[in-house]
Amino acid sequence: MKKLYILLMVFALLFSCKKSDEEKLSGKVSKKTEVITTNTEKEISKQTADFDKDKFYERSFLLDWNPFIPKGRNSNFLPSSYSYTKHGVKYKTLIIWKAYTEYGMDKLLQSYAEGGEMGGQSYTKDDTGKKLLVAGYKYNENGCLVSSIEPILYGEGGQMETLYEYDSYHRCTALYSRYIPEIDLIPYSEEYYKKAEKCDIIQDNLREYAPINKKDDVLECKFYYVHSDGKKNLISTIKEGKIEDYFFYNNQKVLLINNRPEEIKDENGVWKFLYNENEQILEAVQTANNKVKEKFFDAKYKNGKLIESKYDDGNSVIKTVYKKYDSFGNWLEADIHYNNDENCSFTIFRDIEYYE
Repeated sequence: MKKLYILLMVFALLFSCKKSDEEKLSGKVSKKTEVITTNTEKEISKQTADFDKDKFYERSFLLDWNPFIPKGRNSNFLPSSYSYTKHGVKYKTLIIWKAYTEYGMDKLLQSYAEGGEMGGQSYTKDDTGKKLLVAGYKYNENGCLVSSIEPILYGEGGQMETLYEYDSYHRCTALYSRYIPEIDLIPYSEEYYKKAEKCDIIQDNLREYAPINKKDDVLECKFYYVHSDGKKNLISTIKEGKIEDYFFYNNQKVLLINNRPEEIKDENGVWKFLYNENEQILEAVQTANNKVKEKFFDAKYKNGKLIESKYDDGNSVIKTVYKKYDSFGNWLEADIHYNNDENCSFTIFRDIEYYE
């Protein structure tokens, strides 16, 4: 399942790609990358003069992914993902919290006593029922992720924010980060920005795109690590495009119908995704020799709403019971159970803000 984890990461942001505060941030970032960005755009213009813009760039790297994955979940195209949201809606922010039940906190503290805290944040019985930050996301009006925040649960603690820069085709071209040395701030609140604007922004990586094959609709992206002196080192190269009815992403081949994954193939096997008549995912299975090898996800619906799902991550079975939805059909509250335990370990809460 570790290989499956890596496989599923490629979908993590499949469809995701305070005005004044972000303009300030954009100004800081742009000054650092003005020359790089200008040269990159010029190069793109040269290379794409003969290309169909809609075909190559509105796709915005069909299977583009981001290394930030909410802890405890593997892919945001599965509805059990903490970051899963319905398509066709413009999102401004998504903030995710968790609150331990008394039962869940007792189990957590017991695991600390038996195996140590593994460098993680210390919790006490007093933390039972408190909303603890899992992650925060902020999007622009084009649907691109412009910021993600996660708590640092070791050492002195705090929050780490990642900032994303895009080109005119809505493709991520660079990542930056800044450390905010306080863990109890509400992401994207006025207080958060007051603290964050005093913190340094550091460039982490750079992405360069180039079409390399017109005939087969192939795109290439090079990932670079950027040092403090501005020098860069190539980390990896990713290629994606289309062969017959399949889109490929490096060595994975993905069958997509109506922008939803139907089948994934690579050297480790085939994964199939089954849907109901409302195009809602029912189950996901791994197959071998045309036989089901294992089911790693299934879901139950009532009156069109997801009420329960189970996900097998290879180490445990995670059951999610959905309790509350908003008017857009996004779930806002869900209880988490492990390994068929009837007792809830913790509850996930999601605060979602939309563009009008």
